[in-house]
Amino acid sequence: MFFSGLSYSQANTSAPAFEVASVKKNTSGERASGNTTGDRLTMYNMPMKAIIALGYQAPNDRVTGPGWLDTDGFDIVAKIGPGTTADTL
Repeated sequence: MFFSGLSYSQANTSAPAFEVASVKKNTSGERASGNTTGDRLTMYNMPMKAIIALGYQAPNDRVTGPGWLDTDGFDIVAKIGPGTTADTL
């Protein structure tokens, strides 16, 4: 039920959205990296604190929360929706 409500709200909004995204915890210990190429956003072993800061265009030190925000890394692979600009990404 949660997903159907989520789909409904995304279908009726004009806000930018990813067409599809995969988010998984990374346990490799490798250095964080990421890029945007074409219609694809990729982040590997990125700390959640950095992901949140990027999403809200805020400095990392303005994001506070539990310690795992700094220590746990995540892999994100997402297809960028049509009409998404660099500013709204």
